[in-house]
Amino acid sequence: MPELGNREPLVLAVDAATGREVGQSDCFAIIGLTRHPDPERRKSSVGVRYLNFWQAPAKGKIDFQGTEHAPGPEMEIRRLCKEYRVICVTGDPRDLHDMFTRFRRERVVYVKEVGQVKDRVEADTDWLRIIQEKRVAHDGDKNLRKHIQNSDRKTDDFGKHLRIVKRLDSLKIDLNVAASMGSYVALHLSM
Repeated sequence: MPELGNREPLVLAVDAATGREVGQSDCFAIIGLTRHPDPERRKSSVGVRYLNFWQAPAKGKIDFQGTEHAPGPEMEIRRLCKEYRVICVTGDPRDLHDMFTRFRRERVVYVKEVGQVKDRVEADTDWLRIIQEKRVAHDGDKNLRKHIQNSDRKTDDFGKHLRIVKRLDSLKIDLNVAASMGSYVALHLSM
């Protein structure tokens, strides 16, 4: 994967997490996507250019701000917005409402919410097709690969639309969910 230029349009997709009472908690995932680096594939393919995740503590929440030496997700998104041409941050507004509101109020970045019903079904259906058709450029990151392998699909009654779900409740799929939402937005925005 070629190095990300600081003027290349980048979509950041986030999947939030909070700690569980029982069992291992989910991750807060950020994934950065561009259109595919190959000009002939840019229209219908994506490139994974950045990823990071934070483990939620048991029964707790992730510190969105963090510190200078250990930035949390919000601080990291703000840094990326300063250093790169982030044109959009996307994710489910249910757990990210406060952060998205701060981004809008402070005009940090454009926020495109992806709802859990219609938008996620379309995003997950598209993402599976993109993976199957090998329309994703990535560097083979082991964490992304693991989150994809941990995923299963749940189809609707007609077998037409699907949702990304965990194969087992204990597995992590947060990077895959973020990639689904991010690719959906990246391929539908004018970039």
